[in-house]
Amino acid sequence: MNEQAIHTMLRACRPRVTENELASIYKGEIAKAGGQVYWMHMAVTRGGNFPAIKDNVLQKGDIFRVDMGCSINGYHADVCKSGCVGAEPTAEHRKRYDAIQAGVLKSVEALKPGVRPQELYETMIAGVRANGLPNYSNFFLGHTIGLEAREFPFLIGPAEEVDDPFLPNTTNIPMEPGMTVNLEASNHEAGWGTVQVEYTCAVKSVGLLAWNSPPQ
Repeated sequence: MNEQAIHTMLRACRPRVTENELASIYKGEIAKAGGQVYWMHMAVTRGGNFPAIKDNVLQKGDIFRVDMGCSINGYHADVCKSGCVGAEPTAEHRKRYDAIQAGVLKSVEALKPGVRPQELYETMIAGVRANGLPNYSNFFLGHTIGLEAREFPFLIGPAEEVDDPFLPNTTNIPMEPGMTVNLEASNHEAGWGTVQVEYTCAVKSVGLLAWNSPPQ
């Protein structure tokens, strides 16, 4: 539902359309499907990357990123898309997107029962650096998702200690069959813009099930 609503919105993404007009399309599609919108981040950039949705009019060549979250029947969904308005991406835009996607897909390939969040995170970082962004850094690789938008261990990234009597003492717990995760990474630069890649995957007893398949 979430991905279909975003695709419907993006089909209307062209010069002279406003950010608010696109957001209204997304909200309408989610409502028609019986869902509820929980967050909408839209960065359309000519030198910035502020995610608040405004009445900015899209122009040819604008870099955009949309990251939308909703729920239906009590379960959450989270999808991000990146692109360029009304034109082919520049070489720099393509380079950054391809590097981020390569890193995230490396972590998707590594997702299986028993693998730990820190290992997935380190796999993503190494993949991005090996594919065109050698100085890349990021603090996380996404999150678990389900009845809550963020479920334990909340963020997939470097191991952290947890001081809570009802939770494990570390965020670096093994992935288990039945877990659903959003694996994502981004590259932001003030004055340039932002790209982001995100995949929703379910951990199975052998391997994974990807619910939004590459390419994006």
